[in-house]
Amino acid sequence: MIPGILKKEFLQLSRNKVLLFMIFVNPLIILGVIPLALENNTQITVGIVDHDSSTLSRHYATLLTHSPDYIKVVAYAGIDLAEEGIRTGQVDIVVVIPAHYERQLAHDDAGPLKFFSDGTHPQKSQNDVFRSVRLLLDDGEQVIRVHRLFNLTDSQLFYYLVSLLVLVQTIIGSCLMALNIVAEKEAGVLQQFNSTSLNRFVYIMGKYIYMTLVCLAVAVISLVFCRITYGLTVAGSVWHYLTMAILFSFPLLSLGYLIAVISRNQVQAVYLLIFTLLTMILMSTMFSHLSSMPLWAQLTRFINPVYFMVDTSRLIILKGLEIHTMLSQIVLMTLTGVMLSGTAVVLMIRSTEKW
Repeated sequence: MIPGILKKEFLQLSRNKVLLFMIFVNPLIILGVIPLALENNTQITVGIVDHDSSTLSRHYATLLTHSPDYIKVVAYAGIDLAEEGIRTGQVDIVVVIPAHYERQLAHDDAGPLKFFSDGTHPQKSQNDVFRSVRLLLDDGEQVIRVHRLFNLTDSQLFYYLVSLLVLVQTIIGSCLMALNIVAEKEAGVLQQFNSTSLNRFVYIMGKYIYMTLVCLAVAVISLVFCRITYGLTVAGSVWHYLTMAILFSFPLLSLGYLIAVISRNQVQAVYLLIFTLLTMILMSTMFSHLSSMPLWAQLTRFINPVYFMVDTSRLIILKGLEIHTMLSQIVLMTLTGVMLSGTAVVLMIRSTEKW
């Protein structure tokens, strides 16, 4: 029975051009456009207040002028003018070099350089200060040594790409499962199945297998596209990542199955999908760090399969960890899928609607 259901699903897929576009072209559009707007390596406008007028202070100005990270260097006569420049948006950061800095530095009693930064965007402000300090104080006796693991280029593109890979799988898996079943309910296909000897659990099992294969194909296509377009390489095993993608499809499809059971039409299903997926994605640390969330929000990760997939994908793709180090994530992800599918089965059995 299951091979016949799979044949039916693939025949429907080959005849539905819109569905083919959503599955195989939409992920490429998402991965091709969104990463271009997520890179945080912004260029900086910097101001200098030079009270020293020494060789060293001029060397600092030269470093800032010729660094590719800085698009504009403005000299100010005093701190008040520099602060006004930050207030009006002329510069992002100001470097203040105190008087007699070079001479005092030679005698180890120099005062510190001062950095004034526009804190309107806190993350950008921290990055600007860090890059400026690293550039100016890399030489001499005031040394700040930074050893960055796994991300030598200081780029956040790959970090976001991994999140987008999970985002594509989340949307495709849950939406296709829910809308596919609801569309067949509306079209009366399920009522036709009821007049045959087909068991509805066999029908659902066929859907699970078919959608899992589709999710796996989407994961492979997305990974190949990121490799060709952005040079993203998997630090760990590709097979481990694809195994996690298959495991991740189980709770996703279970969520889509649950939404299909409680929805009477596709409009209801779409609204439920938007509300549920938006909440899961925002709470998954896909675009924010776990430590930046309040405690109650951090605790929601234990029932959020998207969080576990984002976490394991970063560990495999960016850090090269083995799958056996992620047993806790695998167990919790599987339990979430069992809970969702079990709830859907109970609601399906109790439903007055004929499946």
